[in-house]
Amino acid sequence: MTLTTQELLLVSWNWTAKEETWAFDPRKTSLPHPDEVAAVESLSTSQINTIVLEHKWKVVRKQRNDLLVECDWTQGADVPNAIKSSWTSYRQALRDVTTQSDPDNITWPNKP
Repeated sequence: MTLTTQELLLVSWNWTAKEETWAFDPRKTSLPHPDEVAAVESLSTSQINTIVLEHKWKVVRKQRNDLLVECDWTQGADVPNAIKSSWTSYRQALRDVTTQSDPDNITWPNKP
């Protein structure tokens, strides 16, 4: 499933062109400033695809990190091993999410 526009806005865009750093989706066609237009026009299709792919992985990592934070409590010293071990596997599966090949088709692990 392709990442939604809302998901893509979870983290800031960040790319460089014409010796400047830009913070918008380089696929945008309606740009308010001529400098933005020039920056996008200076990119090849391959460069735009690379920027978009890197951004999608940033979004996936943000989602993964949020899920890890939600279950940090499961790894405390006072948590029984029976609970801790099942969550440990889940947390490792979350860490492994970024080894998948396509940020638009992530297989997310199920919570215990």
